[in-house]
Amino acid sequence: MGIIAFFHRLPNRDLERLLAEPELVPRYLRFEYGMEDEEGFGPFVTMYVDKSWHGIHFLLTGSAGGDDRPECFIYTAGRRMGNDDDVGLGYGQARGFTNPEVKQIAEMLAAADEATLRSRYDPHVMTRDEVYPDIWENSEEDELGALIDRYWELREFIMDAAKADEALLVYFG
Repeated sequence: MGIIAFFHRLPNRDLERLLAEPELVPRYLRFEYGMEDEEGFGPFVTMYVDKSWHGIHFLLTGSAGGDDRPECFIYTAGRRMGNDDDVGLGYGQARGFTNPEVKQIAEMLAAADEATLRSRYDPHVMTRDEVYPDIWENSEEDELGALIDRYWELREFIMDAAKADEALLVYFG
């Protein structure tokens, strides 16, 4: 087990409703039977990047920390939904991005140069700065290759959301 990042592409109307009614977020994320009919939600598309989320964030930002820039969409940016107690998620709050914000993220990702992402990979610094999970210095596997592969999958997912005029919901489970 571990902390896994989940991404949902969803209609903007669903994001607006979840921002206004954060108590619906846990049910929405589990998409309980009948919720689409009863609550008028859906549909959405889900992707997860397993435990690669913090490594990808590090490659995009050069830092383990974050702020509200589009580069930090995985880890810290976005509008938080309620407080931890309201939404009942295991690892913090869900965060939402409207379609115009998704388009900003997509533009940033389109401009991200793979050579720059690769140049930021530093297992010593990532271990020192506690980039999750703590595997960087002691790994025998090609962790950079795995991060780059996951990055391309996530990039395509975000680009598709931008093209489809969808919003984005990010949370950790």
